Amino acid sequence: MVCALGLPLVRVALAGCVVASSSVQPDAGSDETDEISMLQLLKLHPDFSGYGPGNVGACRTADGDGDGGMGMYSGANVDNVEQCASACDASPTCFAFEFTGVNTGIASCELHRQPMPAATGHPNGWCYNKRPGGPYLEGFDAARVGACRRANGDGGVGMFSTANVDNVAQCALACDASPTCLAFEFTGVNTGINGCELHRQPMPAATGHPNGLCYNRILAGFGYPNVGACRTADGDGGIGMFSSADVDNVAQCATACDASSTCFAFEFTGVTTGIASCELHRQPMPAVSGHPNGLCYNSLKEDLVTNTD
Repeated sequence: MVCALGLPLVRVALAGCVVASSSVQPDAGSDETDEISMLQLLKLHPDFSGYGPGNVGACRTADGDGDGGMGMYSGANVDNVEQCASACDASPTCFAFEFTGVNTGIASCELHRQPMPAATGHPNGWCYNKRPGGPYLEGFDAARVGACRRANGDGGVGMFSTANVDNVAQCALACDASPTCLAFEFTGVNTGINGCELHRQPMPAATGHPNGLCYNRILAGFGYPNVGACRTADGDGGIGMFSSADVDNVAQCATACDASSTCFAFEFTGVTTGIASCELHRQPMPAVSGHPNGLCYNSLKEDLVTNTD
């Protein structure tokens, strides 16, 4: 199947379609061929859900990391760029993919184990990165690149246990299975030497090192937690009105708040001590004490009415 789009000197391999060359050609020896080809390629390359805009050329790391910038990758047998994207989607270790064959029609696909923010600019390739730098994992927020770090204190690494995993998806499952895991760090993105840390507190920062990814757990129906004991913005000593619930972990505290028609926020303590307690607050709690043993979550439910009795 030939799709005549009038592209100068470009043959593009898309699913079931080859874009033929235009009969309009620039002067021999000029740079116009590359310029027009690049412009058309930038306009033509398809978008894929879950990926950022494609870069033109072969995938490269930002800093070369000792291997010419190619990073670690495996190959996939594909006929077109859509199949290459599907292969990356199906791989828990794929963070970016490179498709070549844009103007030669000889298709190949590389599945990269780390984000690839740069590209060579060669018109025969396209490089796509998963948003926002790591794969989407249900129940977790967007990945931060690097090792997990607290915003401040205790060297930044916090309290954690480790899990034996082969990839980032297994690390996410280990965190899901742990009632005390609020964030996880996966290492091995570009070295292939896998590690997984299950953190007992939110980890809002990351070091930026390309070998790691940091994900924070999301509790459905609640905003991102503030660290410390719940406090009102003003008045009544700051603690507000609340009842207590008997729980073993933060997830059970969230469930207790969900089940209460008067719960606007909950405070879980026991992050660093392991001695769990839960307060169900009858008003929004926008401030916190900052103590690392506690977490304060505010409900996102829209049908709550503040009780002033």
